Amino acid sequence: MYRLKLRQPLFLRIYHWLLTLLVVIIVPTGFYIHSPLHSLQINFGRMFSIHVFAGFCLSYLLMVRAYYALFRQDYKSVVFTWQDLKELPSMFKYYLFFQAEKPPEKKYNSGQRLIYTGWFIFLSLADISGALAYKKTHFLAIAKLAGGLHHLDWVTLGASLFLAFTVPLHIYLSFAENNNFLQAMVTGYSYELQPGESPPHVPDQDKTRTKLPGLWLLNKFKALFR
Repeated sequence: MYRLKLRQPLFLRIYHWLLTLLVVIIVPTGFYIHSPLHSLQINFGRMFSIHVFAGFCLSYLLMVRAYYALFRQDYKSVVFTWQDLKELPSMFKYYLFFQAEKPPEKKYNSGQRLIYTGWFIFLSLADISGALAYKKTHFLAIAKLAGGLHHLDWVTLGASLFLAFTVPLHIYLSFAENNNFLQAMVTGYSYELQPGESPPHVPDQDKTRTKLPGLWLLNKFKALFR
């Protein structure tokens, strides 16, 4: 029998959806500020104000998340480690349908931890570079140490591109993963087995995922060169 277990505490759920909202605001407005599209007839000053306000909210949100990770030791479940690096190839093979057996994982798999760690690093860099550029008259000396305001712009742009690429990947991994875990980000709870019980029996043909489209495409590609 399965039982409900708290998987995502209230704080992490609030953090997740606030971060989602801020990213949805910051990334598009940031791209617009970097290269305005005059055909859209959007007020540049208003767009800039929205972007800056969301950026400051992001700063506080990241600081609160770092505090939670350190003092609740939550970082152990989300920080990408050397062991995760060794597990990445197997994880990619599984999600791209090149292998049938799912690699072992903890609360999050190696791919998810890579994305979460990368988000925190790149969001922090973008936040710092954005703050330096916003108050360039106050932090000009620090900006020069980083190579000038132009380099800071590239740091912010690079972080935005990383987010734009990994957010769809995160969504894919969320839906490709157990939907039981996906609903936990809304309700907080997921189902797990009672202690000492084993999961229901699954026929071998279902466990092996014999129809692996990734492997099938690879074999077809190899056949072209035989």
